[in-house]
Amino acid sequence: MKKTRVNLALIGAGPQGLDHLIAAVQTENTNFTCVAESNSIRAKTVAKQYPDLRVYSNYKELIATETVDGIVIALPHHLYAEIWRDLLSYRLPILKEKPLARNLTEAHRFLSSAQNAGCAVVTAIQRREHPSYCYLKQQIHEDVVRTATATYHLGRDPTVISAEWRGDGVKSGGGALLDCGYHMIDLMTYLVGPMEVVACNLWALNTPCTRHTVETEVSVLCRSGTSWVNIDSQVGGKQTADGKYQKFECVELETNECVWQADRQFVFRDGIKVFSCERTWDNAMTRQLDEFADRINTNQFDDNIVWEQLAIMQVIESAYHLAESLGPVNEGDTS
Repeated sequence: MKKTRVNLALIGAGPQGLDHLIAAVQTENTNFTCVAESNSIRAKTVAKQYPDLRVYSNYKELIATETVDGIVIALPHHLYAEIWRDLLSYRLPILKEKPLARNLTEAHRFLSSAQNAGCAVVTAIQRREHPSYCYLKQQIHEDVVRTATATYHLGRDPTVISAEWRGDGVKSGGGALLDCGYHMIDLMTYLVGPMEVVACNLWALNTPCTRHTVETEVSVLCRSGTSWVNIDSQVGGKQTADGKYQKFECVELETNECVWQADRQFVFRDGIKVFSCERTWDNAMTRQLDEFADRINTNQFDDNIVWEQLAIMQVIESAYHLAESLGPVNEGDTS
């Protein structure tokens, strides 16, 4: 059956928004026709790079003027609450960059109001579409996972506090847990299954903290069926001899059959490389946009991939709550 090409609007042309525009060039059935960007310099840059795009400085003007099939939004975390009602007035499917919200209450509010307005909401999570992690998912199939570890270090200097919204706990909603930790919790849910938080430690540099202080490091211990799952998320990471921080991402799954290790480029089975792919996000984001278009064409939005994001927010909320109520806990070996 021939696919219908869908036209999309982009709200927010920052780095993540630009990644969507780049990915759309390779898609089979999506096309961005317009973009809203309030930053004049970014707006001019986008207009120059994509001359066929209609560029607006105000999302309200875009909504009032354009006719599209769906909306992709990539904005700072705090701005969604300010524009959510206006977006829903468009009554179109929405692909929203993660996180689903800054906290569980806001997530429920976003989804319930969207449901009442007849608008479907999909959270953009690229790792579920990345070839290496998709391959790993296929290989483990129904294997029993005994332990799983997900590590994601951004490799940025954690002592440098952002003067913009990411350095503000109210605007950002949190730090290492809600930011890079969200990716790893979602990835582990995809690979292993739904999880329940057992313990969580938060640190701002080397000091235990709460979510009201933007955390730079988090360690979360979860239980998923018979599996123990560890999440290690840090703004920094290991330091090199010259004092810089190493960017690092890896998942390791121990099953009854073998040990799997994977990152965005390779998959290893018992230390032997069995799969490789391009490390970049292009492929994953292209697949994500095409899947969004397929959902629009078939009106298929009520499935686990969509609703699991509420469960991800529940895990994060539980982790924050445990870290605040129990304080630091010893992290023993669960293997």
